[in-house]
Amino acid sequence: MKELFKETVLEINKNNYSGNQFSDWTSCGESETRCEAKLTKINYFVCEGKNKIVGFCALNGTNIINSIFVSKDCQEQSIGNKMMRKTIDSASTVRIKKLKSEVSITAKLFFESFGFKVVMK
Repeated sequence: MKELFKETVLEINKNNYSGNQFSDWTSCGESETRCEAKLTKINYFVCEGKNKIVGFCALNGTNIINSIFVSKDCQEQSIGNKMMRKTIDSASTVRIKKLKSEVSITAKLFFESFGFKVVMK
């Protein structure tokens, strides 16, 4: 998942951010301690294809979608849509009625397509 995150950010998100913003974001996945801590505190949904992870989505225990990433090689295949629907269904199952997320410029339209609204920029 760490590699998928970095590859996706490097390829898909690079045009939406300045050099400093981009460097800061890509460095988020480099800390083993930070990654391990997230794995123990957040519910991840993983999508596999051809025996490898092609996407993942994270929902914390309250109402926040922490991330949703689809491999740079698997864009435009409805993987993100399927993971978002799974996340929304999972939240509904545990009676979470309103989801939030801090999303990238790249993901803004995707989230809006699921009814999310921009609250603050």
